[in-house]
Amino acid sequence: MKKLFFVLYACLCVGLWSCSNDDEPTVPAKQEVAVSFEDKLTEPNTSFAPTEGEGYGDWGYKLTSFTDSKSLVECNSYFSNWGFGGGFTYTNTTDVTTPGYSNLSAITGKGKDGSVYLTVALSNPTKLTNLQAGTYQFKGAYITNTTYAYLAVKDGNDGGGYVKGPFEDGDYFTVTAIGHAASGDSRPDKKLEEALSIWPTIVMERVLL
Repeated sequence: MKKLFFVLYACLCVGLWSCSNDDEPTVPAKQEVAVSFEDKLTEPNTSFAPTEGEGYGDWGYKLTSFTDSKSLVECNSYFSNWGFGGGFTYTNTTDVTTPGYSNLSAITGKGKDGSVYLTVALSNPTKLTNLQAGTYQFKGAYITNTTYAYLAVKDGNDGGGYVKGPFEDGDYFTVTAIGHAASGDSRPDKKLEEALSIWPTIVMERVLL
């Protein structure tokens, strides 16, 4: 049984909502808003490319962060001289054929809505923070695999020879979302175990509230 312990990147889009009490007419109606990075990239096949950050760890990484266009969320991001090093990045790359971790593209070749989407890797501690927790709560996210992860799981081709052959019955690659309250207390996990080639929804209402 192959268990994927090393990092394979996943892609996601996140939605937020504001809560209301239907029994109290003075409370504004529930509103939903999607987190978007669509205006962050103006050229095709490009990615977030930071140059400034704080030193992190012993491997030459630097730590920075970025927000979406409406300052709804903040994502941490690690980078080094050789590129993306974990946490989150945003990209509009469309390469669905090249194996290997340097390919940040979603296997779909685009975002769920629009061309720019987040890619996340757990090679360093990863955090997405709700900057407007008093107004909005996380509702859910669309999530799929990167080309890197999909080819590794489906064909056994990870570009580096770590995955020996395609996955078979009993093998797994798990995505786990863990929410934290402002107090730091964690909430129950949500797990998704599929070789995704689409953008299904992972509901986070009971995970990240």
